[in-house]
Amino acid sequence: MKSTAVIALVAAGGLVVGGATVAAAQIPSSTGEITACYLKSGGSLRVIDLATGKCKPTETQLTWNQAGVPGQDGTNGTDGANGVSGYEVVRGTFTIEAGTQYLLAGATAKCPAGKVITGGGSSLEGSDGKQFFSTVYEILNSGPGSEPNSWAVSFGTSRATDSSDAGDKVVATAYCIDAPAPAS
Repeated sequence: MKSTAVIALVAAGGLVVGGATVAAAQIPSSTGEITACYLKSGGSLRVIDLATGKCKPTETQLTWNQAGVPGQDGTNGTDGANGVSGYEVVRGTFTIEAGTQYLLAGATAKCPAGKVITGGGSSLEGSDGKQFFSTVYEILNSGPGSEPNSWAVSFGTSRATDSSDAGDKVVATAYCIDAPAPAS
């Protein structure tokens, strides 16, 4: 029983001493310096902790700072081109009336003056404002309109519309930006 207690105390003491040794080694140092020993004849380099070691007589001590000295600021680059400005979504709608068969009808969205179109699209909206898919409405064309900076949508219906279709909308959407300044 006594020998077990003695072994436990020796083991615990060894851990404390060993832990203190490991904790004492500090690379880089508290000032951020790294120290190494350079062997002149073979060119090898070994890093040391000055608090616990030193270079041999055949080695040269080298010390450097981990952070280094800040360099000078570089020159500013040239300004880039301005990005897109004045983004705006414009909608044009055609509202469906009950009791009509539309062979060819359409909606157009036109960018306001001073803006140019970048693209567009089409959709169907119910009278509740939600988009939907329909086998009654057929989008025949969706693309740049005949007017400058516009998007046009043409459609037809497969049958005469009824009261459940009233208030539905065929929507043309144009995506517009401010017109770029002329190149000088």
